[in-house]
Amino acid sequence: MPEHFDALALLEQTFGCTMKRECGLHQFADRGRVYAAALARPDLVARALEDQWHGPVVTSRWVLPAGAFGESVGPG
Repeated sequence: MPEHFDALALLEQTFGCTMKRECGLHQFADRGRVYAAALARPDLVARALEDQWHGPVVTSRWVLPAGAFGESVGPG
């Protein structure tokens, strides 16, 4: 994701115009604060930023809702 941010910041510099009225993207990003939960679980942050999911997928048994695939399926 940093490469996308840098590309946008470069566009600001190239065109001499910021996306936010009061400041450039770098100054705006510097105002941000990291969530405490992200600091507490960097392993989950790393997983969330991966391009592909490699962890388990666990769900409860799924059942079709009442009326699914009934005679009045879809918009009028």
